[in-house]
Amino acid sequence: MSIANLLDPITAAGGDTRFSGLDHWMQGRTLYGGASALIAYTAVTRAFPDLPPLRGAQVAFVAPTGPEAELRREIVRQGRNVAQVRSEIWCEGQCTLTAFWLFGTEREANAIHDAAPVADWPGPPEEAEPAMHGKGPAFIQNNFEILRAQEQQGPGEPVVRR
Repeated sequence: MSIANLLDPITAAGGDTRFSGLDHWMQGRTLYGGASALIAYTAVTRAFPDLPPLRGAQVAFVAPTGPEAELRREIVRQGRNVAQVRSEIWCEGQCTLTAFWLFGTEREANAIHDAAPVADWPGPPEEAEPAMHGKGPAFIQNNFEILRAQEQQGPGEPVVRR
């Protein structure tokens, strides 16, 4: 099941929602946290499509989330530049995820920092060796292709690849 298929059942109306084919997105008896957070976020953006860009989020995973859920979302406060929105996933009468989303319009930066120079790239992804093959939870095995980015390990400067 693709991410698009996972999000298909979510409507602007929210409420009772049935997700099918979640076998590849389960982590034990609960939906993988990243997938459930994406569901909660998608419920917000489909209900309130005119929100400014997302600027921050606080997500709490409260209890196991299953395939039958009630999606709740509400605007807590909306001003001229910022909207604060709460969303929740409920399963079997209990809250399983609660999230607080902060959306805000763009503002002029009060400081500008140049990005660090790009370090030597270890090569194209198709040449990288697989990592964690046969290891980790089923949702990682079935939904992600994890490749080793470089050989270097240990102390040194932190590097963010983009």
